[in-house]
Order: sequence, then C-alpha cells, then structure tokens
Amino acid sequence: MNFRSAALLRRIRWRWVVLLIVLLAGGALLLRGSGGTQGRLAAIRAQGYPVSVEDIAAALGTNAARARQNVEQLDAFALAIRVDTTRRPPRGLTNAASELDWARAQLTPENLAQFDRLHTHLNLNLWAYNDFSKGIGGLTIKYLISAKTLANHLQVEAMSAAILGDTQQSAAAVEGTLKVSRSLNAEPLTVYYLVASAVDAIAANAAEFSFSRAQWTDSELRSLGNVLLTAEGTNTLQASLAGERAYNLSVIQSDPLSLISGALLNSGAGGTTGPLTQTLQRVLATAYITFLRSGDRNHFLDHFDDLMRIATLSGPQGRPALTDFESRLGQERMRWRYPLSHWLLPTVARAANKEWRRLATLRCARTACAVERFRGQNGRLPERLDELVPRFLDRIPDDPITGTPLQYRVHPLGYVVYSVGQDGADDGGVEFARRPKNRNDGWDHTFTVER
Repeated sequence: MNFRSAALLRRIRWRWVVLLIVLLAGGALLLRGSGGTQGRLAAIRAQGYPVSVEDIAAALGTNAARARQNVEQLDAFALAIRVDTTRRPPRGLTNAASELDWARAQLTPENLAQFDRLHTHLNLNLWAYNDFSKGIGGLTIKYLISAKTLANHLQVEAMSAAILGDTQQSAAAVEGTLKVSRSLNAEPLTVYYLVASAVDAIAANAAEFSFSRAQWTDSELRSLGNVLLTAEGTNTLQASLAGERAYNLSVIQSDPLSLISGALLNSGAGGTTGPLTQTLQRVLATAYITFLRSGDRNHFLDHFDDLMRIATLSGPQGRPALTDFESRLGQERMRWRYPLSHWLLPTVARAANKEWRRLATLRCARTACAVERFRGQNGRLPERLDELVPRFLDRIPDDPITGTPLQYRVHPLGYVVYSVGQDGADDGGVEFARRPKNRNDGWDHTFTVER
C-alpha cells in the first residue's frame, strides 16, 4: 500500500469514527432526557394540568358532537345577522337624525329575531371547543372568525339600542358579548385567550357608548357589574398556558415535522410544498428527533414552568418578571440546540403580556358601572371613587399594572376611569386613540363616558 492510499484510508476511518461518536452522543442525550422528562410530565399531571391533547380531551369531556353543533349554530348566526359594522356613530350624545336612521336600519325585524335567538342560545352557556379527542389533527380555529364577527354584531346591537333609548336590549347585547368571550375561554390555547381578550374590549367599548347615550337602570348596571367581576376572577391566562404547553408537547413528541414546517414558513424560507422543501423538512425532522428533541423538550418545560409562575403574579410583580423572562430567552447561547422552544416561547410570552390589559379593561368597566349606579341614585357624578364604597363597590379595584387603586377624573363632557398604560406612567386618562402622534406611549387604559 503506497503512502497516498494509506492517508486516504486514515481519513475515511476518522470520518467513520467521528460519525459513530456523534451518533452515540445523540443516543446518549436522547436516553438521558427521556426518563427525566417522563417524571416531569407525571408531576405536571399530578398537579391537575394536562400534558397532552388526550389529557385536554378527557378534561373537556366527551360531548364533542354537541360542541361542534354549538360552533355550527354560532357560525349560522354570524352569517344571518346583517348589520353595518363599518360605519358607527361617535360615542358622545349628538341626537343626529342620521344616527336614528342608522340605528333603525340595524334593528330590522329580521335582525331583531336573529338577535333574540342568539341571546337565547348564548344563555345556554355552551362551550365552543375543538374536538381534542381526535388528537392534533382535530384542531381548528374556524370559530375564532365567527366569534369576532358575533362580538362586532352584538356591539352594533348595543349601540343601536342605546341610540333608540332601549337600555334593556343594550345591556343584553353587552352581556351577550361577554358570554361569547367566556365560550372562547373554555378552549385551552393562547390564540383563543387572545381573541377572548379582544372580545372583552369590544364589550367594554359597547358599554362606553351605551353609558354615554342613556342612563341604565340600577338592576341592569348591577347585573353587568357582576358579569364583569366573574370574568375578572377567572384565571384564563393560566388555563390557556397549561393547554398550550400540553398541545406543543404533543406536537414535539409525535409530530415535530408540522412545527418545523411552520417555522420554515414563518422565517421566510419558502413554502411548505415542493420536493426539495419536503425533503429538507424530513431531513430536519429526523435530525431533530435523533439529536435535539429530548433537550428541546426539557428546555421548553423549564421555561414554561417560569411562565406558569409569572401567570399567578399580579401586575406589579408579573410585568417585570415577564420582561426579565423575555430578556433571558433572547440572550441564551447555543439556541440552535432548542429550535422549537425558541420559536414557540416568544409568541406565548407575548400572549401572557396581554393579561394585565385584559384585567384593566374589565376593572375599569366594572367601576364605571358603579359610577353610573351612583349617578342614577344621586343625580350627579361622584367627585371621587371613594364615594362608591361600600354601597356600590366593596373596595376600589386595583390597577393591575401598578397595584394601586384605579384612577378617576371628571371632565366637562363626562368622566373617565382608567389604568395606566403599558409604559406604567399616569397620563391623566388619555385614550389610546388620542395619544400623541406616532407614539406607542403617552396613553392609558380607559373607560370614558361622555354624558
């Protein structure tokens, strides 16, 4: 054997040795992580949290057929109600004849009949959840579109009824919007939580408009205040995080290819079709399962433990903790070892950041109900929120961002109840729509009544 042949043989042998070492190391990592992971999953399940889509299906029950019928019925209402959601009157009282015409055009006999049926259906308090018993492939977000549409329809109903002086129908529409939100909260995924939070904001906007147009009765205000208090007391964020963890654990374990496809598409690496792209996805999925999945799954669990803990904290403690979490996540080294964790976790963290805004919306609206009850019984607005305690409120609700009582200001057109904005600064009750031009700060979370 000549010198050149011997050198070639040595190179080939070293390549096989290196490949063998890599395979053995990957197998060792895989075996090392699997046992520990199973123990952690068992501990999470023992705490009452799901760790798979099968657990979610068992927790929600077996009435998937009824839930599917509920979704189909709500879809039908979204299509049957024909209202103008693009052109809405301003909040303040104007008594313009055109507004009366607009309101009557929304509350036609056909729409009134559909709204009556919708309210009857919503009073059944049916859950609108997916069929998790079918596993990952059974998931769909079709209802999200219908839910947002129904919320906008109910907002128009509340506004139109207020313009026409029918506070009973307006109150029913606002409460109906909140019931749509509650049906979404039965679905334990963060995307549903985010849409439910948006629906809560639509309900609050509808109440703002209605309070600005007419004085509700004390019983109507008391009823809405109780509904808002119930909505505020449900930790929907924690439930959605638990479901999100279980869903993504199932995908990481049984279908990492779907997550890899989504990551490639989201990163702009091209579509998910075509032979080259499909081959790349399969190669990546195989490499991921062999070398990375175990560590990625444990990394995912570690960080989700932090998120679940942060979800239990109040705003003054939770917001800094979440900021620190996002900072640590962004500064981690060797992120390639945890590819799916670093694709999934930032999105979930952004969803968690919405919780304090949701609470601010609900608490400001509930406090405004108390202000309106005070006005109805005394013929004037309270000078301070202290005047509402204890007859109309047990205590002034805390600002979920600062931990101090909500703020209140009377102005020439009415009043505003508010929580400070995302920047943590008190801007005097400036609404988001009226914030300084081209700025993301300088505004508060407000409930404004102009009457």
